[in-house]
Amino acid sequence: MKQFLFFALWTLTASFVHALPDVHLLGGPGMALRLSPEAIYPHEKSYRNLMERGTYTEAEGAEVQQRIQYESHEKLWNSLTDYTIELWVKPGTNEGRTCCWPLLETYDSNDSSKGGIVLKIVDEGAVVFSVRQGLSSSNPCFQEERSNINLFSAFPPGKWSHIAAVFDATNGKKTIYGNGVVINEWACTAGEQNDFSGGSYTIGWTKLSTPPGPYHGDMDEIRMWAVARTQAQIQERMNQVISDIGELNQMVFYYNMDDYDLTKPFALKDVSPNERDVKMAKTYRQAPKYVPSTAPVAGARNIEARVIRGVQGSGSVELNLANPDIATGLSINIVSFPTCSSPGVVLSSNGVAVTSAARSFPASNALVIKAPSGNINTPREEECAVEYEVTDGTTTSPSFFVHLIVVSNRAPVAGASGGALYCDGDDFAYSKDFTFDRPKYGEYTIELWTYNYNIEFGGVATVYSVGNNEIGVDSTDNWCLTTATNWTHTDHCIGRFKFDQYTASGRAEVYNSWDPAVDAGFLSLDISQYGESWKHVAIVSTANTLSMYLNGELLGSTQNEPFYGSLDGLYLCHWPIWGPVHWYKGFIDEFRVFNYARSREEIQSTLFTTLSGNEPGLIGYWNFDEYADQVAFNATYNQAAVIPDQSNNHFDLVPGGCTPNTPKYCPLGEGKCLAESFPQRPCYDLDGTTQLAARRPSMYPSNAPIGGYHAPIVAEPGEPASIVVNAVDPDGDVVLIQITSVPDRGGLFLNGVEGTRIEVGDTFPAGTTITFFNPNDMMGGSPATQFTYAVTDGIEAQAVASGALQIHVKCPPSTYLDRVSNTCVTCGHGRFSTKANFDNKCESYTNILWSSPVGAVIAAFTTIGLVLAVAMAVIVVRYRNTKIIKSSSPVFCILIIAGCALGMLDAFMHLDIPNATICILQPTFVAVAFTLSMGNLVVKTARVHLVFNHPLLARRLQWLLHDSFLVGVSAVAVAVDLIVLVAWFLKDRPRPLLLEDINGRTYWGCDSLDMMTSKVASGILVSYNGLWLLAGIYAAYQVRNVKSAYNESQHIIPCIYIILLGSAILLAVNYAGSLFTYQVRVLFVSFLLCVCGTLVIGQLFIPKVIALRNRGTEGEKPDKLHSLTTSGNSPPAGRNAVRHTTSEGLTAEADFVGSDFQEQEMQSFQNGYQGLPLVHAQVGGGLLNRYTAHSLYLLGGLKVIILQKYRQNSSLSYSYFPGSVQAVEETMICLRTTDLQNIRLKFNTRETRDAWQSALQSGRPLPSPVGVPFGGRAERRGTKSAH
Repeated sequence: MKQFLFFALWTLTASFVHALPDVHLLGGPGMALRLSPEAIYPHEKSYRNLMERGTYTEAEGAEVQQRIQYESHEKLWNSLTDYTIELWVKPGTNEGRTCCWPLLETYDSNDSSKGGIVLKIVDEGAVVFSVRQGLSSSNPCFQEERSNINLFSAFPPGKWSHIAAVFDATNGKKTIYGNGVVINEWACTAGEQNDFSGGSYTIGWTKLSTPPGPYHGDMDEIRMWAVARTQAQIQERMNQVISDIGELNQMVFYYNMDDYDLTKPFALKDVSPNERDVKMAKTYRQAPKYVPSTAPVAGARNIEARVIRGVQGSGSVELNLANPDIATGLSINIVSFPTCSSPGVVLSSNGVAVTSAARSFPASNALVIKAPSGNINTPREEECAVEYEVTDGTTTSPSFFVHLIVVSNRAPVAGASGGALYCDGDDFAYSKDFTFDRPKYGEYTIELWTYNYNIEFGGVATVYSVGNNEIGVDSTDNWCLTTATNWTHTDHCIGRFKFDQYTASGRAEVYNSWDPAVDAGFLSLDISQYGESWKHVAIVSTANTLSMYLNGELLGSTQNEPFYGSLDGLYLCHWPIWGPVHWYKGFIDEFRVFNYARSREEIQSTLFTTLSGNEPGLIGYWNFDEYADQVAFNATYNQAAVIPDQSNNHFDLVPGGCTPNTPKYCPLGEGKCLAESFPQRPCYDLDGTTQLAARRPSMYPSNAPIGGYHAPIVAEPGEPASIVVNAVDPDGDVVLIQITSVPDRGGLFLNGVEGTRIEVGDTFPAGTTITFFNPNDMMGGSPATQFTYAVTDGIEAQAVASGALQIHVKCPPSTYLDRVSNTCVTCGHGRFSTKANFDNKCESYTNILWSSPVGAVIAAFTTIGLVLAVAMAVIVVRYRNTKIIKSSSPVFCILIIAGCALGMLDAFMHLDIPNATICILQPTFVAVAFTLSMGNLVVKTARVHLVFNHPLLARRLQWLLHDSFLVGVSAVAVAVDLIVLVAWFLKDRPRPLLLEDINGRTYWGCDSLDMMTSKVASGILVSYNGLWLLAGIYAAYQVRNVKSAYNESQHIIPCIYIILLGSAILLAVNYAGSLFTYQVRVLFVSFLLCVCGTLVIGQLFIPKVIALRNRGTEGEKPDKLHSLTTSGNSPPAGRNAVRHTTSEGLTAEADFVGSDFQEQEMQSFQNGYQGLPLVHAQVGGGLLNRYTAHSLYLLGGLKVIILQKYRQNSSLSYSYFPGSVQAVEETMICLRTTDLQNIRLKFNTRETRDAWQSALQSGRPLPSPVGVPFGGRAERRGTKSAH
């Protein structure tokens, strides 16, 4: 219970025996001023930022600096020589604040450069007394001097302290006193005058000094003397209210706060003869507040006491009307009893009732004032007085008064205020269907909470207006414009029925039809002082009276003017008849319309709470809390959506009013509400000239003092959720929350999950943040659980409200909410939920499932490719000892098939929903497949290039042509892939992630959590494989003209280009993923992997299968020529078996160099290798096959020739039919190859032709110098001679 304890006096001296004390020692301290500059209001700063800058940012609140400022242009300080400043201060705790608390500052309003007096508290308690000169002075009296005693050390914050600062120019002293004791004293030059001027000053705030931090705390007995008071004088009067006229005449000003007027809360009266009264502020928020003083001062004739009246019980206050030190022998006599409250306030002392029959009691006993119980009809606040006298039995004092205020306690309201409508000064909302009940047109009540802290916003701020759709008895009695220059639809005109806040003068205006002739139906009241706070406004109309209530109390009334006809159409934030000037800029909450005149008590009964919507007589109710629900559920408010009417009439508001241009909102018909027609006429820009589309208001969190709204609490699955349990107390009492039931799922905790678990019966202050946590993330629901609580102000048992908070727990990703069981259920295969949700079904992924038609086609196509690969592998193994397979190298064949098979298997990895293993295999398969395939093809092609184009180097590096080298290169190449992959997987492995494609559709893909990791790793792999591609392209180009019986070289080259083309397309599809949907990318990837693998296998192995079928099976022994030329890799018949078949496989020369013969056999074969440096050869016929210069080589005994373009590395081998060799013309030989090509050879001389004809026919080496051993010294000589 609030209690106010007042002490009658705190004296410095006196013992009185059988004599009444000095009247200055009787009475109490009266009133004090409380400055609270750190009053923070939730969302206040956010509101101001929105109204001033157009941006709403969450902020803690706004600090309103309260101050006392006296502005004057009189030359008050110019003539001031000696002076004394005195005041009682009780600073607030000021935790963490070290500087500064300004007490008094003087200044010149006309010249801020002039010096002045500054008295302030700094450095946690040091007192600064500064007399600032306009010019510098060496005189210490005109310097800033600081006390060397910490005032707060001796008199801590929260305690009253008396400070006095004396400037004695006559005697050359400047002194600071604390509680009448000298703290510091400074000597200075006597007689030196100050040169500051002006007549303005501030109290509790500084205008010129820095920092400008305001004073926080209470002040009492603020005095400034025009004389230098002595220490004795200060001590004599510091604890007394001064009333002596002689002393008052010595003062510059004197504010004792005791002669205040409750109807003028902004006025600070100067009780000195100078009457320097101050209007402290323009609004309640800016003004310091009068509070009962507890300073040790006596002599005030009035004491204020407040007593709380409860519904169930009664409150009381205890007053000591005399200080115990002087109370002995004195009595208190009650002269008149309080008249407020029925059945009456009860007085007692020491447990004995004080009545008209027993008015007196000892002054040493306290007076107890107790208020009776109240009810709903009891006035909210009543004022009365207790008059009393002090007597010693012989002498009686003058009358003293206890000013008693009996306040009815109001129960707190559970919950918060929800949302609020914000209009920006050029937007509005409109309800076409709204109407008053016709039989009761004379009675209505409109209530709303409104906030607009600056009267300059919006010109004439029309908060609401209602249209009149009927012509009156006399057309001059209404405001319907019917001329042709205006709207022609007279049944849709606008009536003057509205509420404006504010006008330019800070007044509220209410119109109810309005008859200017008798000034009826119009009410104008000053509400400027309420500008910086939420205020409740109620407009009440009866047949005779139009009234306005402010915060539940009647502010003013006037004669009413009946409204002819019904009232239709409701605008919020605009009165459209006068276009650009009648807009509202500010917030509106809890807008209500009743079809009857509500009483004061009825208004107060629902002032701080929401309505159910079913109240009798309620015809329209907009609480704007739908927005708050959407915020809680993380949905964006759609301004184009209607604002629902929570009453049973459903008069929904359309934001913007002008749209949609259809019935029911366009009364003229579909599309007929043009710019000239109602209701689109009001759509102006701010200058009133340009007609616009509808401007729509917005909604924001409300901080109006309204309870009843309980925001739905939304928790993420398995995550803690913060909950603020709110409550509103209309009296501003401290509200406590007591838990009456706890959630059946999870628990509540104080100070986080690791803090204290909250149980039933636990209590904590309203506004405390608690935590809900349920570790079981499958226990979702909407709602999943709830808890209940009681709200109490601690004053009485019945001042209790209750509330229930529902907790909605989202279901985790990949689940949905089963509405029947209110539990989370796992999504089926191929279905998903992208995030925690309240959805009652799962969406389908865009992944191509095995069971889908497209997935079946991809699987079938890939399976065919794999079957082909397995078949080719079986054939290679089965016929590995045949000349055809051995010439190509079974190792090479198996590695190529393995690479292609891995690539096709990777197509399977892109089907269905990937798991962690699939995400590892996807990049592994494709990287290894590419390296195995491309690497082997490159090595094979490079060896062909080496043998045919660099035969001498090939002979020296023949180890490069063994299968062991091929296997080693493949192993190293794959190892590089694996190193990169392992490094990638260790740092941030790819894993299944929910991703979105270009169309925003969701699919399960594989990626690292840090996608940059996967990009870097895949970039390294692509670059590495790109090097293999470049090497393959180069090698393919170098052997493009190499031929053999089965053209294996010509088959390898297309394979390289197939892989090149496929890789280019795959890269484009993957790295330009934003251009394709996920399904298109999967189709491309799967198709290309299968096609590339199938084409490579077919290109390389189908010719071998055909050759195996047509040319014999394993165990055949074809002749040397056939053995060497089929694929160019087998040794001649009768030679040793090849242990490591080489993989270049296209030319006879390659087999010769790379076969695994004994050294002596290889040397013998080389000696039969003959060549001619220069010959002109034509292969084939036709115009395009011209003779070109070549070097000619004959493989002795093998019936194979090699033609190498003159001075080039390009060479081709041909096996020929010896019987086809014949001489043609003088120096030409013609022969036919086994692949049925005609070759013509032109020699320099007939003798050379004849010798070569004989050699070609017999297959024997040529005698020198016509033919020389290939690679011998004679070759160079032959070459030279050939030229």
